[in-house]
Amino acid sequence: MGAIVGCAGLKPVMAAIEQGGTVVIANKEPLVSAGDVILAAAKRTGATLLPADSEHNAIFQCFDSARPERVRRIILTCSGGPFRDWTIEQMRDVTLEQAVKHPNWSMGAKISVDSATCMNKGLELIEAARLFPIAHDRIEIVIHPQSVVHSLVDYVDGSVLAQLGPPTCARRSRTRWPGPTGWRLRWRRSISSESAGSSSRHPIRSAFRRCDSRARHWTREGRDRRFSTPPTRSRSRLS
Repeated sequence: MGAIVGCAGLKPVMAAIEQGGTVVIANKEPLVSAGDVILAAAKRTGATLLPADSEHNAIFQCFDSARPERVRRIILTCSGGPFRDWTIEQMRDVTLEQAVKHPNWSMGAKISVDSATCMNKGLELIEAARLFPIAHDRIEIVIHPQSVVHSLVDYVDGSVLAQLGPPTCARRSRTRWPGPTGWRLRWRRSISSESAGSSSRHPIRSAFRRCDSRARHWTREGRDRRFSTPPTRSRSRLS
């Protein structure tokens, strides 16, 4: 399992791929920064790549890889973080302490800040476009505050498959990975019918659309370039 945060995880992931085995990817930066290189190496060595990130693991379970032409779109869900209802003006003065206080997930500081700005979802969009045979303009992002629905796959026949579960990655990291039909897991926590029925989804707010548009730009134009974000004119106290 590759779980080293940042691009520092690229070298170990590549070393594992060179062994030709099954590589579970729990960090998104290697695929974002060198997705084409990783996929080419996996094809050459016969290695199998499996996603552990909650959204991509959900897609993996719902995506018909044998008949990808049946898939109309992928829908990535996003909690929206602690600032999901804030305006750009309100976000100019946020503090690091506010940003890392995620309402649903317990994560490290770096990914918590990325989640608070929805930059994390932009990286996940790029990762999904690498892992699954679908164009970036057929990947949508919706805010889902409850974090119960981890992602959805919409099919051309009008049906939609979704993976639901508690907001924790423990279920995925503790799973043995023989493939989508061979799950082996000891995990007692589940979701209630009430939490599943009360889930909601709505489009991302304009305050976060810059990250989404930059991710789509680099997915389309920067396939082999390092992903970066442009400098902003105004900075919050997170800088």
